[in-house]
Amino acid sequence: MKIRALTLSITLTFIASSLWMNTPALAQDTTEKSAPNHQGWYQVEMIIFSRNNPSLQEHFPSNIHLSYPSRWQVLKDPNPVANDPVATESELTITPTDSLSESNTSIDSSIDLNTQPFYYLPAEFRQLNSAADKFLRSGDFSVLFHQAWRQPITSQQQANWILINNSRNNEKSPLLSGSIRLSVATYLRLDTKLWFAEFEPKLDDTPSIWPEIPESPDQIIEEVEATESELLSIAPAQETPNELPLTSEAWQTKRIILLKDKREMRSNEINYIDHPVIGIMIKISPFSPIPDPTKNVPLTE
Repeated sequence: MKIRALTLSITLTFIASSLWMNTPALAQDTTEKSAPNHQGWYQVEMIIFSRNNPSLQEHFPSNIHLSYPSRWQVLKDPNPVANDPVATESELTITPTDSLSESNTSIDSSIDLNTQPFYYLPAEFRQLNSAADKFLRSGDFSVLFHQAWRQPITSQQQANWILINNSRNNEKSPLLSGSIRLSVATYLRLDTKLWFAEFEPKLDDTPSIWPEIPESPDQIIEEVEATESELLSIAPAQETPNELPLTSEAWQTKRIILLKDKREMRSNEINYIDHPVIGIMIKISPFSPIPDPTKNVPLTE
């Protein structure tokens, strides 16, 4: 296991080091904050990846507890088509690894990405695109999640957890769920409570040794609101595409890997959490929330 972890570390170090000369600076001020404990606005970019051929000899405990925090925040899509409740399935093309660019999407004109936090940024604002490309071209990794967003980062006591969920192509695709928390004191800090589930065909009725995968709290709220809307409406509401079920009668959980970790880091540095199966690459850069003069949007504290 140590050899595999070392190999992964070497691979990640190579990918990260190749970015230093190619990473563009943010358009806004990226100097260190002078505020106490460095609290303030930052641009966050995170890649969560998995190994395509991990060792099957690794043993991962099944007596794990999966749960979401009581205080949470979602990352929002600024693309109005993806958020349109009456959009057709063919129009819903944005997923956590898609590119949001002005050439093929239209950002809601009421959203100022400079001052409104927790919105996915267009691909051209990301600084780790070349790293994601290297992961994909290597053939050894799959990118489960790659997004950038802006947010104020506060003390650990004040910080909310951010929900992370990848989009699955089919029921047998791996599922990434859970949450992360970003806070700051002397250093920036990343806490993770993520789980990575893999599935296999169900051959018999043998009970699973793995815990039940909880449904994301934002999905539960959406389902409740949709049900209430249907009950209040006279005509049946048009159905919208839902997330794929966690499992079906034909599939069962093969294994679940819990990534519960914490990492302190400095701003403007590429950091990673490695693991024999999944890992995280993250960069956090100071950001000045200068309002867009073309948008009449108040600054969000």
